[in-house]
Amino acid sequence: MKIIHSDKRRSLKPTLIAFILPVMILMLLYIIRGIFPFGDRIYVRMDFYHQYAPFLREFGEHILNGESLLYSWKYGLGTNYWAHYAYYLASPLNWILVLVPGEFIVEAMNIALVFRAGIAGMGMVYFLKEGKKENLSMAAFGVFYALSGYYLAYSCNVIWMDGYALFPFVALGILRIAKGKSATVYTISMMISTFSNFYLAVITGICCILWLIICLVKGSSKSAKAVWKAIGKFVASTMLYVGICAIILVPTALALANTPAAQEVFSDKVYFYFPFYDLLERMCMNVPSNLKGSNLPNIYSSVFVLVLLPMYFGNKYIRLKEKIVNPHFPAFLAFGFNTNILDYIWHGLHFPNCFPSRQSFFFIFLVLVMGYEAYTKRTKLSKKILY
Repeated sequence: MKIIHSDKRRSLKPTLIAFILPVMILMLLYIIRGIFPFGDRIYVRMDFYHQYAPFLREFGEHILNGESLLYSWKYGLGTNYWAHYAYYLASPLNWILVLVPGEFIVEAMNIALVFRAGIAGMGMVYFLKEGKKENLSMAAFGVFYALSGYYLAYSCNVIWMDGYALFPFVALGILRIAKGKSATVYTISMMISTFSNFYLAVITGICCILWLIICLVKGSSKSAKAVWKAIGKFVASTMLYVGICAIILVPTALALANTPAAQEVFSDKVYFYFPFYDLLERMCMNVPSNLKGSNLPNIYSSVFVLVLLPMYFGNKYIRLKEKIVNPHFPAFLAFGFNTNILDYIWHGLHFPNCFPSRQSFFFIFLVLVMGYEAYTKRTKLSKKILY
């Protein structure tokens, strides 16, 4: 019994580290910058302050005063509050935050944002542990994902952070489906992600299809029956969580049909936003985050990954199939960052207003998965490749 207890405790070690380290790093930055609760400053900017905090405070008033969540008379002659709730307020965390007094809502949202980074790091470790021997380096890659360029640039859009934090769990669920295992993790994590913010769930859904293709192509199963069974399970699970989320999705879709965003159409010309070398620069450190005025993505995930990727291709112990399949999808994403037509499709048939390349978390996830594979097999590299 003691041995089993020890194994369980050891199995939690990198997971807990990947949760605690991003939280500690952000807290340390808060101390240095004098941000609440270590000073009188608050980390808020753009939509965080002007939209999400006031909306959440009003949501708390609706709940605590027993007001309707379907319609509100507080905007003009009245508005569809359920669609408003679906886009801005449906995160499960918000039902906890409504208990916070209104004057402290910004501080509470800020603390919740920090813990989302911890959840993202923990999720990455859970993914990396699937079918692999556990080691502490997993925690480092969890931190790389948690505090990547996507989080640091887009954390002011708190409504996207649940989907970002949950994506490693979504990817883990799809990997298990491809292996012929249960679809429970995929269904539950995508259901929560869709409830939290249907818009990012659309982007995540496209990522899911691409990730399923990767898992099936790389999979060891050569049986067409097993592949079709996995596809069928993926489709059935998707229909299940979409059906459960219909209470959010259907009213919101009807509301969106009456907005100017629904009138956008494909461009009749294909054009590129920036030179390719600008994209490579975005993977380096000390590159400022890009929120508006440019279409350059926020894809930094540590300089260490840039060292590991060449090692990935030079390692003969990594299967040729993986070396062929894995790079194509980050390359496709990079092409999508830079192409107006793909940019339009990725963002739910809509050109984004500021905050470019909102699917960049998938690019970060893919390069970290490749980097981790290279790191774990680094000892098998020849000295010629290393030097």
